[in-house]
Amino acid sequence: MQRTDFAGWKAFAEERVLSGADDLAASGKGCESQTENGKILSDGGQVENRIIEGLGIEEDWLNRYPQELSGGELQRFCIARALGKETRFLIADEISTMLDLITQSQIWNFLLDEVKRREIGLIVVSHSEALLKQVAERKLPFTAEKTTA
Repeated sequence: MQRTDFAGWKAFAEERVLSGADDLAASGKGCESQTENGKILSDGGQVENRIIEGLGIEEDWLNRYPQELSGGELQRFCIARALGKETRFLIADEISTMLDLITQSQIWNFLLDEVKRREIGLIVVSHSEALLKQVAERKLPFTAEKTTA
């Protein structure tokens, strides 16, 4: 992957951020339980059909509401939304923790291929050493340091 040099927080804040299971709720954009998933998906910008197909999002899911989808189905929408055409950088914070291993594998395989194809910067945050071993080129462990008053 290509290294990215950030010119400050403004540039960073303007990039899309992919977070965990509550990405849709946290974004505050069209995530009401009465909004169809197709509308929610379009709120993330222009998402190519290739991404929708690659993530296994089925056409009939677009007319459902978020509460009518499983966790894995909903997470696929979160990822598709985060992969709009303008996306240059992603922070994937525990995006697959709640999913079964098959769904995790499908999502990560697609996401890693897409990141490589489009040269998107990717930071993966996870407690799973096994996952990090599979997806990360480098690891930076975060540890809590004790402070004394």
